Amino acid sequence: MPMPAVLGTIAQQGQAGGGGGGGGAPSDVSVATSSTGNYDDAVIVSCISGANVIASNNGSTFSSGTGDIELVYGIDYNNAVTLNSGVLQFTTFGYCRENDATSFSWGLGSTQEVQDTNSAVSSVAKSGSGSTNQDCTSSHMGVTVSVTHNSGGRGYLLLDTSGDGFSWQVSCTATNSSGNTESTPAIIPRILIP
Repeated sequence: MPMPAVLGTIAQQGQAGGGGGGGGAPSDVSVATSSTGNYDDAVIVSCISGANVIASNNGSTFSSGTGDIELVYGIDYNNAVTLNSGVLQFTTFGYCRENDATSFSWGLGSTQEVQDTNSAVSSVAKSGSGSTNQDCTSSHMGVTVSVTHNSGGRGYLLLDTSGDGFSWQVSCTATNSSGNTESTPAIIPRILIP
């Protein structure tokens, strides 16, 4: 028959080792428009250079991580470009969904022109540093996209042909003591003339 002290030691070891099989880096990491419901694998975009430059958007146009948002060709677009010395700026909003993360970081990958029929844009660039908040639905994810338009002599050239526009890539990384996991799929908002 085992001694009581030995039984106590075995019981303590069993308790200390309990919960085995857990752990691991965060799983099911994705970018969404809110913590639950609404649209997964999607973001919301705002033009901070002027109202009505892009159509109102809520993430519903995204499919497999890519979503087209209308760049509204018209007076508001022209005025925003003119009043901001040819540069339009855009911010991105989203929520980093995950399981078992303790910290977060947002990143903005490549920026590019999708199509520029009349060479209206000279550059699409990013600036700033990614937020470490899981919830970036009220305050944007920290990186701003700047789209610089070329001068056209009297004012600036505008994107004006169907399919003209630009895009960028958004991701979040969820981290815990076991490692980190980047969101999938890559989220690509495309701002386009319809």
